[in-house]
Amino acid sequence: MNKYEIASTATEIGKNFSRFQIAWFHYFSPAGLCAAKRVRDEAISKLVDEGKTPSGAILAHGSLSTFCADRMQKLAMKRQFTRIDLHVAVEMLEEEIERQDRFLAKFA
Repeated sequence: MNKYEIASTATEIGKNFSRFQIAWFHYFSPAGLCAAKRVRDEAISKLVDEGKTPSGAILAHGSLSTFCADRMQKLAMKRQFTRIDLHVAVEMLEEEIERQDRFLAKFA
């Protein structure tokens, strides 16, 4: 499966995906972690626009908190990286999404 097929058709990580395909999946696919973060970023921005939370929430939890997604982007664009690099990037994104979920749960 090439990265274009992964981005358009994959809904989950295949058991035979290489580390490169996993990075592509998480960065490009609508079912990947970066897409999940973008959905939460939009929800946080909406809360700020509605005046339900201070604008600093965008910096702390929302679309301006991009370190984890940027790290995944760098891996998706690299020609070489280790499984450890990928594992750390995935863990960081998952933790970021969990933090966003905890923040959003306060307003549910």
